[in-house]
Amino acid sequence: MREMHWLALVLTIGCAGGGRAPASPPDAAADAASPEDLGFPDPRARLDARPAPDASLSQPAFAAAYCDALHVCCTDQPRCRAAIEGMSPYREANAPACLALLRAAGLATLCNEGYEAAAQTCQRVFAGVVASKRLGQPCTQNDDCLLSPQGPVRCAGEPGMGRCQVLVRGKEGQGPCVGTKSDSLTVPAGGPMSNAIEGFVCDVHDNLWCDEATGKCTKASSGACASFGQCGGGYYCDDASGKCAERKFVGAACTVDEECVFTICGEDNKCAPPPAVAPSLYRCVTP
Repeated sequence: MREMHWLALVLTIGCAGGGRAPASPPDAAADAASPEDLGFPDPRARLDARPAPDASLSQPAFAAAYCDALHVCCTDQPRCRAAIEGMSPYREANAPACLALLRAAGLATLCNEGYEAAAQTCQRVFAGVVASKRLGQPCTQNDDCLLSPQGPVRCAGEPGMGRCQVLVRGKEGQGPCVGTKSDSLTVPAGGPMSNAIEGFVCDVHDNLWCDEATGKCTKASSGACASFGQCGGGYYCDDASGKCAERKFVGAACTVDEECVFTICGEDNKCAPPPAVAPSLYRCVTP
């Protein structure tokens, strides 16, 4: 069995199928701290360069433009357009920002990292509510929160205590940390969810992990271990021995994602390569 851990940030549309679409409004939280280079795909310049809302951008027109922008990922254009045209509610004011992000993404990464960078913005085109909450303000769902140029936003905290939070790539010593990330896999920190304005995600490729004891991004080390990411890039924590071990290459037997070089243990319990298409776009390339 494969162990799956995900830090749920947003819902995405993909190219077809039911559910809501990936989009987000052009709003940025007014009280957000000054942006910095977080190392993640950064939509700031693209958001600033977004075109003015086009009053004539009907839902069919958006569907055609959206699917065309993703034509290298979603080759069944009629199916893609039909799916997008059937979604509701359609929030026209948010559509230009989504299209700007997709068009600005390089073709080499459009079907994976490029799309993921635009996903939350595009989800807001079909969001059930209009975002109105700034970072730190009370919220009940992710879509309540205005977008931030710093990174993805979410409604974080224990039930009834949610506040809008932006997820930031953490540096050593920063906290509160809310999870440890390695490629497409993010393992949330245990215990109560922090509802601080900024939630720091510690990246294994930065040789960091989220130490729940201190609540801060901590430098990884070799030797004895007990947590995901504690061993740093290229290694994983072997539960059986409690020691760091080298990650396994594609095709090697595995039981959990962390054992594999690309942090993907397939359904056949073998380490798999990274997907050519983002998981949120699978519906447009499979029946």
